[in-house]
This record gives sequence, structure tokens and C-alpha cells, in this order.
Amino acid sequence: MLERQPLFAQYRFASGRTPYSLSQWRNFGTGFPAVSLVIPTRRSTLPGLQSTYVERLLRAIAAADWPMDRLTVIVGDDIVGEPAWAKRAWPFALRRIETLRGEDEPFNYAAKMNQLWRAAETEQIVLMNDDLLPAEPSWLKALVGFAMDESVGGVGGRLLYADGRLQHAGIGPLFGAIAHAWAGRAKAGGTYQDWALIQREWSMVTGALFATRRSLLEEIDGFDEQFTLEYNDVDMCLRLRALGYRIICTPEAEMVHAEKASRGDMPAAGDQYALFHQRWIRWLNEDPSWHPRLRRESFEMMPVDDPGAWYR
Repeated sequence: MLERQPLFAQYRFASGRTPYSLSQWRNFGTGFPAVSLVIPTRRSTLPGLQSTYVERLLRAIAAADWPMDRLTVIVGDDIVGEPAWAKRAWPFALRRIETLRGEDEPFNYAAKMNQLWRAAETEQIVLMNDDLLPAEPSWLKALVGFAMDESVGGVGGRLLYADGRLQHAGIGPLFGAIAHAWAGRAKAGGTYQDWALIQREWSMVTGALFATRRSLLEEIDGFDEQFTLEYNDVDMCLRLRALGYRIICTPEAEMVHAEKASRGDMPAAGDQYALFHQRWIRWLNEDPSWHPRLRRESFEMMPVDDPGAWYR
């Protein structure tokens, strides 16, 4: 029935990951758009191995269900000198850009990502941390299928820790700030309304895996470089959301993410939290993607208990 509606003429629907849910997929046909994958790296090595996270991700990208002649990978490398993986013949186009900084210059993730996405020559752009590992080859179709929708500002995926615990399926206004809903949960099943397993609108998703369009990044001037380490991704989501664009999270783009493995665990400065809080607290207090009767003091999404409810 949905596929017969003019609004969904470019889509097909399949059974979702829960009973009575559907997943939406774009019918690309032969019209696959050109896509740039933007990946920052400092060549961090996999635990116990000599190979790096970025090499592992490049191999996974080569196995993606996407025409390789429509794919460009832009790697921002913090290390000087061309590594072996940059010389290898990949099925996609690979561009390596040295993103070096001075000896005393602090790391600024937002500035680095701004440099890299501006080097892209395609409208469709996917920002990716190098410590990701896709679960299925259809992840790029899942992301870009939504990102091509002109009403959508950005698309995130479901991220898991290596042991299978849930890391990200959407970000909510929690604990007086923001947090990943269900963070650390052993299973994605059984969450409130099964929201960790369905395609859903949020106001915020993580920038570790984020599909968007170059024209939108130009419209908002990319990341705010005041947020050097943290909050730059959610700030970008909220600026897109405030312009009326939707933010989507789809579990059909599922990946394992070794969080912070690619950059190290560096604490966010208090002034960045203060800036984020001052800028967005009014929005977070009335987040349109978070019902006012949902609790805000727990990672486990659940309704506020109402002692006067009719069912008690």
C-alpha cells in the first residue's frame, strides 16, 4: 500500500527488525549518486596487531553494496609519509590528505573534518570514524537512501561495542545535557517501543557515522570549530534541525565502533560544555523528538511514572 503512494514512489518497503515494523529503502535503479566517504585517521593500530583501523575500514568499504566507480574515499591522515594502504589499488577512488598540525597545536576534530569535507567534490557525503566496522554490505544504501531526501539533514546508524553492547541508536536530552539512549545495553531488543531497532527521527545522532549533503554543510558552514573535541556533531545536528531538516537514525546501517580508538580518550573542556549548554538548553528542554512524558534521568528510555494515571 505504501509503495503505491506518490510520496513513496522512489522507495520500497521490507519487513523491519521487529514484528509489525517496516524498513524503508530507496530504489536507486541505475541512478546511484556519487558519494564521498570522509575519514579522519591517525593510523591507530588494532589491538595486538600491526594493521591499522583505517586499513580494516578500507577493506570493508571495498565490500560495500555500491558501485565502486561512484565512490571516493577521502582519508585525512595525521601522520606524515605515504603508507602502504595509500599506494594500494582499491576498487574505489582513494584520496589521502595530510592533516598535519604544529608541535604545540592542539587536536581540533571539527577543524580537521571541515578541511576534509570541503575537499569532497560530490553532493552526497558520509562522515566516518576510522574505527568503524560495517555489519552488512548494504550500510551505504541505508544511509544515502535517506540522505538524498531533501527534507532530511543528516542520517546516523546503529553502533555497537565490540562485545555487542549497544553504543548508539539515537541521542536524547538526558541528565541535564545529552546522552546516548540505552548506552551499554546488552541487547537492542526490548527497548521502549523497539526504538533501538527501527528507523526513527531524532534531533541528534553521533557524527561517528553521519550521512548528509555538501550543500547543507555549506549552508551551516560545517562544524563549529569552537567545539574542538565534543559536542561538534550534536551541535551540527541541532543547527540542521533548527532549519527544519529531519535527522534520521537507521539500524540498517549497523557497525561496530571502537569508540575513541582512532583519537584516544581526551576529556572535553568545560568551556565547550558551557557553550553547548548555553546555546541549546532551551531546545533540549523542549526537544520535539523527545516526548515531554519521557524520563530524562535514565539511559533506559521509559515514560514518566504517573501516580494519578487511570491504570493505577
